[in-house]
Amino acid sequence: MQGNLLFDKSGNIVTDSSIGKGADEYNCDDFTTQEEAQYFFEKVGGVGNDVNRLDGDKDGTACESLPKAK
Repeated sequence: MQGNLLFDKSGNIVTDSSIGKGADEYNCDDFTTQEEAQYFFEKVGGVGNDVNRLDGDKDGTACESLPKAK
């Protein structure tokens, strides 16, 4: 997804400045697809910095219940 814009479900652009603030600001329902959530998850530090709790089972895959991109 590098070079692509990332939007949350409200249509807000998720920018690098809003990623990784160290607060629980995003949840799985803020993303449309698993890939969007995964991109965000990796940008904020993955399993080691999952302050948003996007990876409940800590297997490195965020928001596994979301649909895959088509």
